[in-house]
Order: sequence, then structure tokens, then C-alpha cells
Amino acid sequence: MKNQLITYTDNEDLIFSLSSGELLKISSRLKTLFGAKFWEKILDLNSYEGIACLSPDLDSRLVAYPKYMDLKVSYELTDTDKRLKVVEYGWYNPKADTIHLLIFPVAVESNFNLTHDLIVDLLDKLVDPAVLFNREMSNVIVTNYNLISCLNNRLSELGKGFQVSDFFLEKLDYQSLLFWVYSNEISIQLRSKLDLKKKGGCWFDVSFSKIKIEEDYCILAILKDVDEQVSLSQIQEKRNLIFSRLSEVQISFLSKSKYFNPYQHFLDAILDVSKAKYGFVGEVSQSEGSARLMKIHAVTDFSFEGKDAVDLLEKLKNDQFIFRHFDNLFGASIRLGKVICENNPKRSPYSKNVHVPGHPIIENFLGIPILKRKEVVGLIGLGNKEGGFSQSDVDDLSPFATTYSVILDAIKTEVRSEEFRRESSEKSLILSTLGEHSPDTIAVLDSANRFQLLTPAYKKLLGPGLGDELIQSKIRHLILKTHTPKYHQFKGNYRSRLKVKLYDQEEMWLETSINVVEREQGEITIAFIRDVTRQMQQEISLKSSLEKEIEFKNFLSDFLSLVSHDFKTPLATLNSSLDIGMHYLNQIGNTVIKEKLERHFNKMSSEINILQNLVSHSLDYNRFATKDSILSKSKISFVDFFNNLINGKDFTDSVSFKNFCLEDFTVYWDAFLMERAVLNLIANGIKYNPENGKVEIEIFGTPETHGFSVSDAGIGIPNEEITYIFTPFFRASNSSEFQGSGLGLGIVKNVIEGHEGEIFVESKIGEGTRVSVHFNKR
Repeated sequence: MKNQLITYTDNEDLIFSLSSGELLKISSRLKTLFGAKFWEKILDLNSYEGIACLSPDLDSRLVAYPKYMDLKVSYELTDTDKRLKVVEYGWYNPKADTIHLLIFPVAVESNFNLTHDLIVDLLDKLVDPAVLFNREMSNVIVTNYNLISCLNNRLSELGKGFQVSDFFLEKLDYQSLLFWVYSNEISIQLRSKLDLKKKGGCWFDVSFSKIKIEEDYCILAILKDVDEQVSLSQIQEKRNLIFSRLSEVQISFLSKSKYFNPYQHFLDAILDVSKAKYGFVGEVSQSEGSARLMKIHAVTDFSFEGKDAVDLLEKLKNDQFIFRHFDNLFGASIRLGKVICENNPKRSPYSKNVHVPGHPIIENFLGIPILKRKEVVGLIGLGNKEGGFSQSDVDDLSPFATTYSVILDAIKTEVRSEEFRRESSEKSLILSTLGEHSPDTIAVLDSANRFQLLTPAYKKLLGPGLGDELIQSKIRHLILKTHTPKYHQFKGNYRSRLKVKLYDQEEMWLETSINVVEREQGEITIAFIRDVTRQMQQEISLKSSLEKEIEFKNFLSDFLSLVSHDFKTPLATLNSSLDIGMHYLNQIGNTVIKEKLERHFNKMSSEINILQNLVSHSLDYNRFATKDSILSKSKISFVDFFNNLINGKDFTDSVSFKNFCLEDFTVYWDAFLMERAVLNLIANGIKYNPENGKVEIEIFGTPETHGFSVSDAGIGIPNEEITYIFTPFFRASNSSEFQGSGLGLGIVKNVIEGHEGEIFVESKIGEGTRVSVHFNKR
């Protein structure tokens, strides 16, 4: 086995001999960053101590470094002209008796003086959106294409003048930016939602830096799109909120007292998740005369609406919050036994449009019936959510509806059971009923960590291969591990996600939420444990897929940039030199050597043409891969477009053309790009067609749809590879004898989709390939 490679540092800014004080090294980085003249006075350690004093408790470097070995200190570099605040990282090498220092500025103007041309070139090459402002951010100096393509506003509107603050959907972020602009800090990082890319805005990580360009100070902003990452995080936060509030609700019903209304806690949790302004939860039952009625357990206090509202609430209180009339929105949900989501109640057939004095005006409504089998036993009613309700609200509240159903059933059982009259017995019944119905494992530990309750679900949690004693031991360990500062959420609440090994060495993820309840008899711990293995696997898989996709896109972009910018000039030089060589070769008489040279020159010319095609395709693909290209559409004749293309490119002998549309049929296309796409398909057909075969082109057009197809009788594409033919650089396994870059079809697909079209491929080995393109509107 080879010895491991040892790497040594060589990036120190300053190296001093401790014994002699001699300056052994000063980096060019320091001279560039602070100016060469600043360092001319530094001849040895003593002269450096004169402008870079350590704090009194450290004494001098001669004493401090041998004592501490490693140091991180802050101080000001001082001379007659300036005072520069820096941070020093240093270490002592006892073997060489030297000290090694790295110096970093805290707030110092950079001496790099960039040119305007250089910054324009850099911005154009950046993959991310970028913009350069003047020092006060009152003028835009330079933007790159990727930023312009993100704009939601018309340039004509922005050209009249705009406020940078309008792009910040969170105004506090803009205030942070303003504070930084007038501070001494060099850079700032913000994660903010900006009015860019799509309606409603996108999340970006924005890096602002103060730089110097030709003696003028400017602000450079570089944006990184993190919208998908933030959306994923928000979804996860929503899931965590739902689980947390559900756990609180379950615990509130377990630990309720006569001074606490758990139903109100349940309603507050629903309002928190749904963001609705008003709401109620009620139990539906039958009266003695078989008439349906609803008992409201909790309702939003709307007494602040005025005296009429106070009187209405008092009347409802006197009626014990019982409703007997169901000719309204919530009544429809109860009568029909289905969700009623109405964002325009005035036009709803279920609304009487009669305003009750004191009742808040309902702008939108969501009613979720609580079902036991097919019978409606309760209702969750919500109103006045900003932006209205949607199916996602129904999905988010589904676990609450299930929990409410279990709670109602448990409480009915509690009331019917005379043997559990005492408070402790009543709570035990509710807890046992919840435990029997809940897929979660519910555990209660006393102050000595002994089980007071463990619901039957625990036996299924860790599998049948473990005995009860071992499972209980693992659950106790899981609860105690969660009950640590690392997993603390808020007062008395802890939550963890931990990986657990099963008896057969398989692994699973368990989410544990515990609440610590203080009682006179001592502290009890109530825990809810659920299996979240599938959810964690999906999250890990999604994160891995996103990382791989980002890594591939960055690689592809870098590669295409290399091809498009670094290959063109050498290829042009080679081609020019080859033409000159051929010129001089033609002046030589016919000889054997000339014939050999001509053969090699022709081979070189052919290979250069192949490389030039690859560069051309790379440029095209790099332009269209992100689908950000700007189309220059105009009204053109559909039939004339194909006639001119076939006749102008002299395809009449190799192409068969059939027209199935009207002569005056017109389309709005970018003629140049569509010509490139169609030529690519025709060239492929000719290349793979048998000798003397013809490529068939058919066009069709109706008021509803139009399109074209290109067919050949060539070698065909293996069926299992058709899915990948639009992937960059992919070539069919049976096409190795034919020249090609593997980029052409990817460009064609992006051009077609840029025109809001669809492309389909049908192929059979040995019979040929048919490429069809359809557009649903003209």
C-alpha cells in the first residue's frame, strides 16, 4: 500500500523567526490588499509589534505564541496614514522556532481596482442573475441576461424609474439592505423573497458586495435561486407544525382540568394551521324528537366587533351554544356529509345571504364534517382566510378531523361509563380510548420513569421479533433521549427524530413528541411516538435527487461554456492555417508527396468540421437548455415556410413533401429558430436513410391544431432508448457508424417547447423513425 500523501501549508501572510525576530516571509496578498507601501516599514518582528500591538493580557508575540501555540486576536494596524481593523490567526512551530500569521481585514476597502470592461465580461459569464448598482443604488450600471430574463415587469416600465424596495416582498429584508449600504461592512448575505421569475415571487440567496471600479464605488448583487429548497423547507415546517399542534391537542385532552377548555385549545390549533380568522368546532347529535342539532364546543371570540357582537355571544351562551337550523353553509356540510369550500358565499346556493346583527361578515368559508362511518357526528367550521381556502387546507386539517372524531367518540364513551366517575378514572378512559384508536404509540411515565400507560400500538412499532420487556426498554430509552436540551422546543415540550435498529438489523426512523406535566403528586411525562421511516426516506431521496440535479446542471453549464468560449478561436486558427497550407500545396506540381499531403490535409479539414459542428451545437444547446432564450416571433405562411426551406436548401431530390393544410394558413414563429430545428430533423433523416431513400415531410393545419412530421426509412432507434434521445450527448447504441454530437435533438425539443409545442418520436429497428410535432394553437 502507498504511503498517505501529506500536505503542508504555504499560505501564511507573515513568518517571523522567534529567536532572531527576522521577517522570513510576507505574502503578495497583503501587499495587494492593503498596499505595498504600508508594509515597507515591516523589517522584523519588533517593527511589526510597533504597528500591531496585542492586548496587555497577552503581552508580546514573543511571549504569547510559545505559551498558547495557537491564537486568534483582533487589533488595529496603525501608522501615520490609516487605522485598519484586522483579525490575526497564528500558530507557533517549535521545531523551526517560527511564528506563522494569517491576516484578514474586518472592514477595509479593497485595493483591487476593477475595470468597467472586466466587470461587464464577468457578469456576462455568470450563470446566476447579477446586477451592478452605483454606491447609493440609485442607478443600474450593468445587468446580465440571466437577471433580465427573471423580470416580471416590462422594461418600458422599469425604464421610467423604479424603487429597489418594490422587488423585496419582505420589507424588513430591504431595511437590512439599506442599513448595510450605509455601514462600513463590505458584504451582506440575504435570503429573501423577490418579485422575480414568476407571479408571487421567488426565494433567492442574494450576495451584496461593495467593490471599486475605476475609482468609483459600486454595489454588486448576485442572486441564487433557492425557491425549490425553501418550498421544501416550508412544507416540512407545515408538517412539523401540524404534528406539534396535534400532539398538544391530544395532551390537552389527557391533562385537562375543570379550569381548562381543551376544545378551545383544539380550535386554536386549527386556526394556527389554517390561518383562518374565525372558526368553531361542534358536536352533531339527535335530540329526543329525532331532530338534528349541533352543540358548539369552542368558537372564536368576536366580541371586539362591537355591542351587537357582544349581545349575540351572550344570546348564544344562554342557548348553551346549540344550533337547530341548518339552512346555511355549515348546515349544508352537515346535511350533505361533505366538505363545503366556498370562497364567494354570496353566490353560494347554500347561503341565505341574511346578515345576523353582530355576526362577522363571512368573506369565505370552509366546512369539514366529522364522520363516524357515514354518520356526521361533528363539524369544523372556518371563515375569512386571507386569499381564500383550497384543497390543501382540507388535506392539512384531515388529521385534526380524525382526532376530533376519536375525541368525540372517547368522550361519549366516557359519559356513558358510570364506573369512571372520578376524575382520574375519566382521564384514564379517554386516554385508553385514544390509545386504541390512534396508530401512534402513547406512553406515560411517572417521575421515576416507570410506565403508567403504554398503548397496544407499541407492539407493532418495533416489530414482532422483540419481546415486550426489550421493546419497553427501547421506548423508555427513546423518551429519555428526547427529554434533553438538544430536542427542547418550548416550555415542557420536546421533539426528536431518531434512527432505531430493529432485531433483524433493519433501521427505522421514529418521531417522538413528549410533554412534561407538573402535578401535585409529581412530574409525569406524556409521549407520542410514530413511525416516520417512509417520510424520512422520501425526504432524503428528494434531497439527494436535488443535489445530483444541481451538480449535473453546473457541470453541463461549465462544460458548454468551455466549449463555446475556449474552442472557437483555436478552431478558427487551425482552419485558417489549413487554408494557407492548401494554398501553398496547390503551387507544387503533382508528386506522390503532394498526394499524401492532400489526403492528410483533407482528413484534418474533415475533423475540424466535426469539431466546429460540436461547438455550434454546444452554443445552441447552451442557449436553449434553460429555456430562457428570447423568441423573435413574426407572422409567416406555414406552407411557404416549408416550400422555401426544401427548395432553398436543395432538398428536392432527397425529400418528399406532402401538404394537408390550406394555402393561406399562417403561424407566429421565430422563423430562424424553427428553420434550425426542422433542418436538424431533415439532416438526421437523410443521414440515417438508405442510399437513394427519401425523407418524408408532412404538414397539416386546422383552426384547432397544426404541425408537421419528418419520417425516414433508416436504421431506427431501440425502443428502450427512445426516452433518452433528447438527453444532451446521448446517442443511440446502433448509431456509432454515423457522425453526430448528441446535442441536436435536445436543441430541437427546446425550440419546439419554446413555441408551446409537443414533440413525439416513433421508431422501429430496421424500419425507420417518425418525429411528429404538434401545436394546439396558432
